[in-house]
Amino acid sequence: MTTPNTLLHRQKYDPLHSMSKWHARAGQKAFIGADEKEQEKIKFLRAKLILEEALEVIEELGYDAVFTRDHNFELSAHGRDTSYENLAKELADLKVVTYGTDEVFDIPAYPVFNEVMRSNFSKFDPKTGEPEYRFDGKILKGVAYKAPDINGALTGNWR
Repeated sequence: MTTPNTLLHRQKYDPLHSMSKWHARAGQKAFIGADEKEQEKIKFLRAKLILEEALEVIEELGYDAVFTRDHNFELSAHGRDTSYENLAKELADLKVVTYGTDEVFDIPAYPVFNEVMRSNFSKFDPKTGEPEYRFDGKILKGVAYKAPDINGALTGNWR
């Protein structure tokens, strides 16, 4: 007997198609075409959902986030073990709300994501192929860095 999970893993999965179906069934409103009051409600909800899910990922990674007055944050280890299964679930939840935000705002997620990744790859040094790292491990923009053409990704009119 094939379980639903087995079927799901065998099918080509398109998260954006799933989001469209989810939003239609849940009655989620689109940002474009909404009145100003509704747009504010949509923006607030999306911000709240993204922050809530991001904090759950951070917690599952073993940290608590403390926000400071200067709009910065600090992470402190809480000592609990990271569960692979729970981390996978929390990351999926974060993707659901970010993909959902793309959907609500009518942002073409694939072209924008691909353009950001093209830009990210330009951070590597063209001679050595190596990245330069910040003190905490983040990759810095290198000499060949080219900013993403987000307008091109949104409109198809590439610069």
